[in-house]
Amino acid sequence: MATKVRYYLKARSGDSRLPPPPIPLEGALRRDDLLKPDLVSEAILLGAGALVFAIPILILIAVLTQASTPI
Repeated sequence: MATKVRYYLKARSGDSRLPPPPIPLEGALRRDDLLKPDLVSEAILLGAGALVFAIPILILIAVLTQASTPI
């Protein structure tokens, strides 16, 4: 926020040499980046892959922790 204020005040002072706009943090995603088809499809594929991996693990845990019934 402070860099935006500094940028605005510099522009209002009439100085023709404006500082460059602030560089976004690396790895920070903007709303437009989140809506790109590449990123959306990757998120869907990763979620589906996580489900495919997690469901058999949960079934295995349920089977192994189930109390055995006496005959």
